Amino acid sequence: NNNNNNNESYISEIVVDSSITVCSSRLLEHFSGNFDYQSIRDDFVKNVLHSEIIEDTRVDTFIVNNEYAVCVTNVSQYHRVCRDLLNRWVSPFFVENLVGSAKTGLRGNVYKGSNIILGRSCVIGPTVLIGDDTHVGEGSTIRTSVVGRRCVIGSNVTLVGVILWDDVVLGDNVTVMEGSVLCSGVKVATDVTIEANCIISPDVHVDKSTVVGQRIPDLSEYAQQDDHDDSEEGEDEEGASENEDDGDHDDQCQQRQDNTFSNEVRSTMRRAIKNHHALDNVRIEVNSLKFAENKSFSDCIDAFMPVLLDLVDPSLSSRQYVDSMTKVIDSWAPFIKKFLFSEMEQTTLLTNVETHGLRCPTLHSTFHCVLQILYKTNLLTKM
Repeated sequence: NNNNNNNESYISEIVVDSSITVCSSRLLEHFSGNFDYQSIRDDFVKNVLHSEIIEDTRVDTFIVNNEYAVCVTNVSQYHRVCRDLLNRWVSPFFVENLVGSAKTGLRGNVYKGSNIILGRSCVIGPTVLIGDDTHVGEGSTIRTSVVGRRCVIGSNVTLVGVILWDDVVLGDNVTVMEGSVLCSGVKVATDVTIEANCIISPDVHVDKSTVVGQRIPDLSEYAQQDDHDDSEEGEDEEGASENEDDGDHDDQCQQRQDNTFSNEVRSTMRRAIKNHHALDNVRIEVNSLKFAENKSFSDCIDAFMPVLLDLVDPSLSSRQYVDSMTKVIDSWAPFIKKFLFSEMEQTTLLTNVETHGLRCPTLHSTFHCVLQILYKTNLLTKM
């Protein structure tokens, strides 16, 4: 808390980040001009505010005390929000308000829709929502789960910590383990086990006596496969050589693509230097090439840094060389910073300077001075 009347700080270990960000309309302008930004927190806050590129920008944190706030970005959070909703922790939102036909029992947080049919020996609850027109067979158990509308659940089915969307059909003797999600229209035959944390897409049919989940390979299979491969090694020599040729061809194609990208970026840089283009326009052109060729920020640095380093005449004296290099780096620093997002890009920048120093004796002898310039302009930080 920091204002005119009270200056104090405190650290809390019981606050959970809701991942919800509210921004002003002025911030959206920076995203439209910097289309590399994918996330406000990971890109804008980390790379812009830390670089002090935008002035008079403030980030405030609001702590929610009695309300509920969460951003669902993965399946685990999806399950957590569903559990919180069933446990009536999402005040003022309750299941009976969101699902008009749902009615809750006196205890156990069990919500039942209209026109449902439950087998006499089935066990429902605690913490369960069953949608309208759903049938549950004899001997089935449903706990801490959400079952959609018009679902048909056979006999001796076990659902614990799962989510079923609408129109799901489960045969007899089916077990769905915790963390799984079955989307709309899924049909599962009898004697099927769906292991934990599985997601089954809409309208998928699972055959009977199937185990759905992550398969852990048996090492003995690899040993048998190796023996089989050894026995057929002579027969496969021709095929192997063809595969190697294909691999070499792919490497050559990738190399040509890399060279094409580097040449286009360097041509863009030389044209911008000759015509005195604005740095923002140059950045947009280089970013366009980056996205067109699906390249990284390090690839961009590898492409344009040699052009910038060549702007300094290597025949100058050491003092004149450092002065000229200082002018070049100072003038292009705002452009270069747009491509420095992690230690990887800083390492690429430093590697380019070192490589240029191997070809330029003057840079080699004044490398320590150039390194200081990179630190002073905040192109390099302590890694």
